[in-house]
Amino acid sequence: MNNILTIIPVRNEEATIDRVIFSLQTYGLTKIRVVDNGSSDRSATLARQAGAEVLFEPIPGYGRACYCGLQNLPAEIDWILFCDGDGSDDFTCLPEFFRLRDRYDLILGDRRSTPQGKSAMTPVQNFGNGLASWLIGLGWGHWYKDLGPLRLIRRSALAKIEMQDRGMGWTVEMQVRAVEEKLRIVEIPVIYHPRQGGKSKISGTVSGSIKAGIVILSTLGKFYGPHLKRIVQAEIEKREKLWQWLSGILLLLGTISILPHGDFRQPEAVPQFWSGIAVMSGGFILSWLLHSVTFCCFWSIAILTRSTLYAWNPLVIYSFAGGAHYDSWFILPLVAAWFLFDLRQEEHNGKIFNWLGSSVLLGVATAVKWISLPILGFVTWQAWRKAGFSLSQVRNYGKTGLLI
Repeated sequence: MNNILTIIPVRNEEATIDRVIFSLQTYGLTKIRVVDNGSSDRSATLARQAGAEVLFEPIPGYGRACYCGLQNLPAEIDWILFCDGDGSDDFTCLPEFFRLRDRYDLILGDRRSTPQGKSAMTPVQNFGNGLASWLIGLGWGHWYKDLGPLRLIRRSALAKIEMQDRGMGWTVEMQVRAVEEKLRIVEIPVIYHPRQGGKSKISGTVSGSIKAGIVILSTLGKFYGPHLKRIVQAEIEKREKLWQWLSGILLLLGTISILPHGDFRQPEAVPQFWSGIAVMSGGFILSWLLHSVTFCCFWSIAILTRSTLYAWNPLVIYSFAGGAHYDSWFILPLVAAWFLFDLRQEEHNGKIFNWLGSSVLLGVATAVKWISLPILGFVTWQAWRKAGFSLSQVRNYGKTGLLI
């Protein structure tokens, strides 16, 4: 048991804390930290007399107390056991906890799966724990049964979770993050007793229960948003080739459909032309779902279709040339400049060639159509950054004459 550290957050639990410590010691647990979370009684004194190390966290908060207990862990500690100091946890299950350490990273006590445990919990506790467990299952697919305080977690797993909560959301965050990090998790039915001393900060009052419920739900809400975003992104990436094909087909169909309808001197050509543009727009919108496209796909779909099928359509040139629409002329050197700039080359000379080549091609695009000019400034700024220059360096070079 020398590699297990027990952490017990307490506040005004002098009636029970020494008995809790003695009970833990009978199971071979000698490394016990009691975190006094703003007690006004003799909880800290009695804990120290019982043989526990006592730390102080004056700012109230269950998560704050637990986090305080995790600071400056001895090197030999591999496991952390969390429990309450009010005498409600039944430690007869601890041998089972210890036996499962080789197979799991997080071992939880499930109070709601034993008749004694469920009956000792208040209706508000039962409802709140059940609702939170159901919401976690709905969002992450792991169906917990309880959010109990008695839990044993591997030190390396706790480091991977990177706990952030400092209040009542501590237990919820640990269980959600454990699922996200794919830890090996097990719940064990445990006996639970009514509080043996002190006053509950949560279930003892209606306001405390409501406040705890709001904290737990808000903690879940904080994780739901990023989690759903990851799910959507994963689904999009899974079907990325499908979106790429559909996008490409719509762009091609739209381009082909507008070929015969480029002469706007004929009124009936306009609606036909715009129906083709609508199909192309659908393909364009689908392309927003793509994380990236290959070099060949981009040049064959996005550029060649525009330049060969649309921009070089004689009817389109005839209809738009008077308005100085040189889209195909400036787009080709613009895209070529971007590809050249984006190439990663380790050699210093290669980098300079990329920047100079990109600048020349952007100059060509800008000469054809001035809309490319701001991009030239962007490329210059990026090249400046990659070269490792800063404004302060330029000023220093100027002062020393090195710049000249």
